[in-house]
Formats: sequence, structure tokens, C-alpha cells
Amino acid sequence: MKTLRLVLGALILFGLAACETPQQPTTTITQPVYGAPIKLDVAAIEVQRGFSTAGWAAAEQSFADKLLDGVDTWARTRLVAVGRTGSAKVIVQNASVGERVLRRQNSATTMERVKQYDGVVSVKIDAIDRATMRTGFADATVSRSRTMPIKTSVAKRNRTWNDMAYDMLKELDSTLGAIVKKRMPRLIK
Repeated sequence: MKTLRLVLGALILFGLAACETPQQPTTTITQPVYGAPIKLDVAAIEVQRGFSTAGWAAAEQSFADKLLDGVDTWARTRLVAVGRTGSAKVIVQNASVGERVLRRQNSATTMERVKQYDGVVSVKIDAIDRATMRTGFADATVSRSRTMPIKTSVAKRNRTWNDMAYDMLKELDSTLGAIVKKRMPRLIK
């Protein structure tokens, strides 16, 4: 009887283990190396999400969240609050990747279906110091597109998204960093 219970218990465990669904590989966005910190003459810097991902596909929502984390890391790495009054808001207006299926001619007589991923990151920085009546703003939008065969594995798609996000964050760093220095000189220490 004990042997029968052990055998039945083992069969049930093996059966449940076989039913487990494999998890999709997850990737985190590799952060580019950023330039020197920009010291803003404000007391606080806050990062806000200015868009909603409600109704998006799970993969696109996950990627938007990773991009948002990347922009948050950029803001905390590059922008440093060194003042006593005032505040700055880094508003992520968009951080998304859209997917669409295209037909591409791969020879004189055949067409192939491919997926195109279009990514965009749009960020605005508003700074105000009511005590000294100084204000400033800067904004930038960067985008990238990648095309891959329709039967691409999830792991390769995630690597492609990671590379795309890396490129967008690197361009955001150089573009927005230059715009902050140009448009907000009175708020830089």
C-alpha cells in the first residue's frame, strides 16, 4: 500500500511538472554610459509618466515599462539637484514600440512577410524656481526602427528590442543633454 501511494504521488508530481508552461525569456535594457552629470539649481527632480499603456499588448507594455525605467535611470544619473529651492519634472511623454507586419520583396518574384518595430521615446523637462522666478524647459524625441523575419524567436526579438532601446537612450542622452544646456543655462550650476 505504501509503495502504491509513493508511485501515485510521483506520477502526480511528474504530471504537474509536465503541465508547467515555459516562461518567456526576459531582458533588461542595457544602460549606455552617460556623460557627466548636469547640475541643476533646483532642490528636487521628479520623474513622471505622462502616458498610459492601458489596452496595450503585454509585450509592448512590458517594453514601455523597461524604457520608462531606462529614462528614469538616465534622469537620476545625468540630472543632479544641487539648489535649495525649486523643482524640475522629467515627464516621459511617450516610451513605446509599435509592431506591424509588412510585405517585403526579397527577389524579383517572391514576397516575404516581416515584422517592423518602431520605437519612440519622448521626454520633456520642466524646471521652476518660484523664489528666484527662474524657469526653463527642454524636450526631445528619439526614434528607431528595426525589421526582422516574421518567424523570429522571442529571445532574438527581445535582443533586438534591447539594442533598439540602448540606441534610443544613448541618443536621448546626447540630444536632451545638449538641449538642457542650451535652453536652461540660468538653471545650471
